[in-house]
Amino acid sequence: MRWACLIFGLFLLLGCASEGPLGPVSNPQTAWKMHQHELKQIQEFSLDADLGIIQEGSGESLGVHWEHTPDQDVFIFSGPLGMDLGELKENASGVVLKDSQGVFRAQTPELLLQEVFGWSLPVEGLRNWILGLPDESSSEEMSLNDSGYLKNLDTQAWQIQYLSYLPYGSYALPQKIRLTQGDLRVLIFIRNWQANRIDL
Repeated sequence: MRWACLIFGLFLLLGCASEGPLGPVSNPQTAWKMHQHELKQIQEFSLDADLGIIQEGSGESLGVHWEHTPDQDVFIFSGPLGMDLGELKENASGVVLKDSQGVFRAQTPELLLQEVFGWSLPVEGLRNWILGLPDESSSEEMSLNDSGYLKNLDTQAWQIQYLSYLPYGSYALPQKIRLTQGDLRVLIFIRNWQANRIDL
């Protein structure tokens, strides 16, 4: 029951779409081109987020700390009261997940998460989606909000909804995101962002 309440609370938190503190602009398409240029300069980032995983009528709530660089992705998952659930690392050496049960390996982080936790995240696409960018390596349909940021992305496998953004310097980064694939729903509430840019 406790987990059901936590998941329901996260659903309520993400349930109402809003654009947060960002106001509308006169030309969202022009604003999007500017935002896109800013976002593409982000080469490294880290974030802390709450995840709600809803699948086949059951749910799970957990925390994640994600550190991304051009060479590596590290995900640290935590449960209630900060309990360590495991660390997933992907780099040129491969994909490894370490938890209290041992060390696990797979070809992709998606396969490894499914094997160990019973659910998966679209890590490859999320590297762009989490920033509010489409994945240019795949075919995606998108729509913008009144501020010129992504509102919806529709891929062949996933539907992504951006429910709110947070100001970050001269631009904004997503705060609340909902991902859907069949009966799997992933709710992401980002509590903290750190992003490093390069000048293009």
